[in-house]
Amino acid sequence: AKRDDPLAKIVCIGEFVDGVMRTVLLLNRDYTPYWKWLAHEFRKLEAAKSYAPLLEELASASTSERQVELVLKTC
Repeated sequence: AKRDDPLAKIVCIGEFVDGVMRTVLLLNRDYTPYWKWLAHEFRKLEAAKSYAPLLEELASASTSERQVELVLKTC
């Protein structure tokens, strides 16, 4: 964030979203599938109803400030 590197930010957000989805699946004692099916299986969970909108907005947020807010809210 200090370097304002857009590619690094995108990679970081992707890793965060991946980690949240995998963590929620594991906490629900569910299998974490191959990346291609991860979002599909994640959305099937009851917990995804509160997390999915935050993660979707994070993926499309245009300002760093909003991204930080969404990460903190997700955590």
